[in-house]
Amino acid sequence: MDGPLAGRVALITAAAAGIGAATARRLATGGAALALVDCDSAALDAIAAALMRQGAAVLALPGDATDGATVDALVARAVERFGRLDILVNGVGGWSCQRTVQQTTEAEWNQGLALNVTSAFLCARAAIPHLIASDAGRIVNISSQVARAQQHLTTPDYVAGKAALLALTRYLAKELGPHGVTVNAVAPGPTWSPRTRQAWSPELVAQIERETALGRIAEPDDIAAVIGFLCTPDARHITGATIDVNGGYTLV
Repeated sequence: MDGPLAGRVALITAAAAGIGAATARRLATGGAALALVDCDSAALDAIAAALMRQGAAVLALPGDATDGATVDALVARAVERFGRLDILVNGVGGWSCQRTVQQTTEAEWNQGLALNVTSAFLCARAAIPHLIASDAGRIVNISSQVARAQQHLTTPDYVAGKAALLALTRYLAKELGPHGVTVNAVAPGPTWSPRTRQAWSPELVAQIERETALGRIAEPDDIAAVIGFLCTPDARHITGATIDVNGGYTLV
């Protein structure tokens, strides 16, 4: 496929749905070959098959991005298949139900940090040698607006993990800058996904829309468009940045 990412190889975690799947479609449209990682093998196979029907080169890699040995093996398989790795998009993360600090167990805290920041560390560590070897290495981390502004409560592990991810983004940008690798983050606000469509009441949707300057909730494609830009040559001089993609939710 032709485009600004032709000849590039991207590895995307949490690629089977939501922002991850939208990012896979965006990068495929840009011409990148894709290694897609997700724990949901059935959903992963579905998005991989859809992209291949459109002409994209895709490798589906079912696996747990919070396990270091698994991550090392997945990155190795991607490089074995495509011969290189140029782009890493860290999309693993999330939270299940609202919890206070007092309601959060030690196991939930550890699991939340593993999902929201440790996974990105493990994937970056495995990918760095290949990104350095590329002439246009890119890492994009998907954080959240709750890492920057507390508009509403989620869970303490999610907020702490997503905030730590922003610090890790800046650290990696400093470390990898001399090698020509850029490292940036996006911080989405409320975004439609399979989970949010089930979880949000009509009253909550109306409240979010009222509190958002642009008056609507983001679609995954809104976030993927910014991620895609950060992977292109046009973003070659942007590193260590966090781009808010929230429709002005934090302005109100």
